[in-house]
Formats: sequence, structure tokens, C-alpha cells
Amino acid sequence: MFWRQKPAIVMVGLFEHIKHVDKDYDSSTQSPPYFDVSSNVINVTSFVGQSSHLHCTVRDLGDKSVSWIRKSDLQVLTSNTFTFTGDQRFSAHMGSNDLWTLQLKFTQLKDAGEYQCQINTEPKISHSVFLYVKEAEARIDSPTNKEVHVQHQSRVQLRCVVDLGDQQESAAVFWYLNGKTIDWLGQTGPGRGVQVRYILLISWVENKSLQYLHKRFLF
Repeated sequence: MFWRQKPAIVMVGLFEHIKHVDKDYDSSTQSPPYFDVSSNVINVTSFVGQSSHLHCTVRDLGDKSVSWIRKSDLQVLTSNTFTFTGDQRFSAHMGSNDLWTLQLKFTQLKDAGEYQCQINTEPKISHSVFLYVKEAEARIDSPTNKEVHVQHQSRVQLRCVVDLGDQQESAAVFWYLNGKTIDWLGQTGPGRGVQVRYILLISWVENKSLQYLHKRFLF
């Protein structure tokens, strides 16, 4: 008899312990969650093909949830770290210092607009982040941006200026001579809105009619 009653005593003890914890927890006594606007960036600029990152810092979240919503169609994109949209380019990540990030891969022009970081309090509170999307930009740096005139068998220096957005992305730069690739210059590294210059030095120009093109690819 005593051997059969022992498991029942253990189960009752476990139930009473859980009940005690739930009884002591009262969310109304906790500080309400709020957005740390001093740490949040409202405007984010990205280029087509880049991964965009929208940030939202939430303090004292407690037992509440954080969702990302696209304002244009009120589509719930993520809730906590779960993705609710069929567009698998979207994902949410929780980092250190109460930072919630909405990541959007392969950004397109149509993705530009307002996104809301929302906390499911009563009533709900939201923080808006605006995404601006631009076409990738690269240009040859010369007075006319088209032609460079040099003497026969002289040296010429062409500069390709790559304008990066405020995301930490890399770019591959290719040089083309009459439609054929002539140089591989690798990656630009992190951008943060700076201009990265690549220099291609060509010795002994033999044909004044040669045409040089450059292209930029994001990955």
C-alpha cells in the first residue's frame, strides 16, 4: 500500500509547487514594456538585392510578444522569432540588449514603406521604421563620366565609385573591356553609406576606341 501511494504524493507536491509559482507571478506588478527610442533607427536605406535590417529596442518586455507588421497591408510578418508570412525572405531575430531585428533578404523596390514593431499590450503599442530602397549605383569617376582621352602608349587610370547603403553588405566589382571581363577586384567590405573606390591601372593603351564598363553585384 505504501509503495503505491508514493507516486501520488510526488505528483501532488509537483502540482502544488507549480500552482504556488503561478500564484506569486502577477504581470500587473511588473513595469510595462516600452520602446527605447534613443536606440532605435527610424529611417533605413537599402539597395536592391541587399539584406535589410530593421531594428527595434524593447525594454521590460516581460511575458509580452514582439511582432513585426507591414503597414501597407497590415500583414503580420513575424511574432517573436516565428515567421507568419509565406514570404520566406522575412525573419525575426532577438539579439543582446533587448534588440529585435526584422531581416529582409533580397530587398526589392516594392519592399519600401513603413514597418511597425508592435507589442501585444492592452492597448497595443507600436514603433514605426521606414525602409527606403534604391537601385544599386556604380559609376566611372571622370570629368564626363563617359570618356577619357589619352595619348598613344600612355598610362590611364580609371576609377569606379561604388555607393553603398547603410547596411553591412559586400559588393563585387567587375571591369569589362569591349564586353569581356578583364579584372576581378573582389569585395568592398562593410559599407555604412561610404563610397568605396577601386582603381584599375592600364598600361600602354593601344586603341583609343576601347570601351570600359563596370558592373556592381550585391551578395
